[in-house]
Amino acid sequence: MYFNWSQKQQQLYEQTLEFAEYNLKKLLSEPVYQSFFPYSQWQKCGEIGLLGLCVSPQYGGMGLDALTTARVEEALGKICEDGGFLFSVAAHLCACVMPIYEYGSEELKQAFLSSLCSGKLVGANAMTETEAGSDISHLQTLAVREGDEYILNGTKSYVSNAPIADVFIVYATTNPAHGHMGISAFVVERNIPGVVMVNL
Repeated sequence: MYFNWSQKQQQLYEQTLEFAEYNLKKLLSEPVYQSFFPYSQWQKCGEIGLLGLCVSPQYGGMGLDALTTARVEEALGKICEDGGFLFSVAAHLCACVMPIYEYGSEELKQAFLSSLCSGKLVGANAMTETEAGSDISHLQTLAVREGDEYILNGTKSYVSNAPIADVFIVYATTNPAHGHMGISAFVVERNIPGVVMVNL
């Protein structure tokens, strides 16, 4: 499929190529980053807008459309050879930032989006379970309402960005009788009581 890129789209593409060449390609190939997450590079991505590409500037993003977002991420992937880092960026943006931006309350947007877009916070998505995989109609994690709060109880078997994430989108069953329509998504912060991380 052929796209006739606008001047702005092409400019963003070329700027991202240059950024990745200078800031990511060589640095992320160093042995030290095989064991440690490169927070400094993550924050640099946030500084130029790569962690909030399709979020409104009102919340700290660049306000790009879906096609331009894909074009910029393509440029990042063309130069950066660290697939894990690229996956972290995509999981953060597509599976945590965008759900909050598209479906979250104004309170949630104000609380999290600016810091997620800037790279101050790292986002993650917690859906996959041992018995259900990513089939949301069979999730075992339950969310029970108690007053003005929900109590979540369950275990996720695989969470992208889990070792480094500050904010999680956690999917849980609120009404088992409704199957996949009885699933809700909750924003959960890493430091709240009851959240436990275990390396596999």
